[in-house]
Amino acid sequence: MPWPERNGVVSQKFGSLEDKDLRIVTTNNGIDISVPASTPVRAVSGGKVVQIAFLPTFGNIVIVRHPKSYLTVYANLGQLNVVKDDLIKSQQLLGVSGKMGDGGSVVHFEIWKGRVKQNPEKWLRR
Repeated sequence: MPWPERNGVVSQKFGSLEDKDLRIVTTNNGIDISVPASTPVRAVSGGKVVQIAFLPTFGNIVIVRHPKSYLTVYANLGQLNVVKDDLIKSQQLLGVSGKMGDGGSVVHFEIWKGRVKQNPEKWLRR
């Protein structure tokens, strides 16, 4: 599958991550991709927008349902270009990345097969 953005860098990988300074382990259900603010974010595959939400820690979130019980999640979006129930095509513009306090941006991206979290880096190609 194509990446949801172009030229970003993975800043946090999928899975459990240990913070040695704080001595805690956190789990990332997807990957975090560092990009410039207002970077276009596109669907990695065709499907239907089944949820749009907003969380203070994740910004705007778009969830797309794909065939065979797959879901993709795009979070930390600013402006959105889709609404719930839209049928979308692969590489269709979903929105743009939101701006963080430092002027940069991070797109959070997840892939689910049913209730099983997938490592997006194993699915995406540059």
